Amino acid sequence: MRSAVLVLILAAAPVAPAQAQRAPAPAALASRDVPSAEAAPLSEWLTGEIGRRWAVAPGRIELDWGDTPARIRARAADGAELTGGTTGAWTVSVPAQGDDGPRRVLVQAGLRTRVPAAARELSRGTELTSDDVVWREDVIWGPPGAPATDPVGLRSQRRISTGEALVEPAVAPGPWVESRDPVEVVYERGPVTIALRGTALADARPGERVHVRLEDGRRVQGRTVGPGRVALDAGGDR
Repeated sequence: MRSAVLVLILAAAPVAPAQAQRAPAPAALASRDVPSAEAAPLSEWLTGEIGRRWAVAPGRIELDWGDTPARIRARAADGAELTGGTTGAWTVSVPAQGDDGPRRVLVQAGLRTRVPAAARELSRGTELTSDDVVWREDVIWGPPGAPATDPVGLRSQRRISTGEALVEPAVAPGPWVESRDPVEVVYERGPVTIALRGTALADARPGERVHVRLEDGRRVQGRTVGPGRVALDAGGDR
């Protein structure tokens, strides 16, 4: 009876196939069907790496390779190293591949950015209106900066040609105080505020210093704190 039971148990047990394959090791699973970032062409890897370091979408990045041959740009980025970038100039070090020896390539990078431009020719001193401004996409070379602001209300600081970018120093805020205009001069000390009237002796933009002649003939100096308003320097007369 015991031998019969043993035969039944052995017959019921599953038999592993003779040619069964071993399960792949974890390392093999991790590498299967996962493309290496370093296997990308150098140009593609470079835009992706600069985008990561600048925290911008790679699609916004424009590269100027200078006279670097196209075959170098198309090389695999395996082992490439990237340094620099403070001013938008990057150095790419590429190891030898095939018949090509190691290379060090200088690449200038910039960002495609929406910027305001002149819709027509502008003379110096023009206060910009919405009719003077068109927006376009342009390449700003160098690392990311502050987004372009709407220039409406600013003044042209020189003659500006049609299509020229409307950014500082070509345009700047207009003066808060203009020469020979009446201004309010304020002096504050603790809870006491004294307001006087006077005439500006020069133009002054926001925060700039300006001389003012008061109604009683005294000449004082202060700093513009608003349109037509000057805060008197401590010490009073100048």
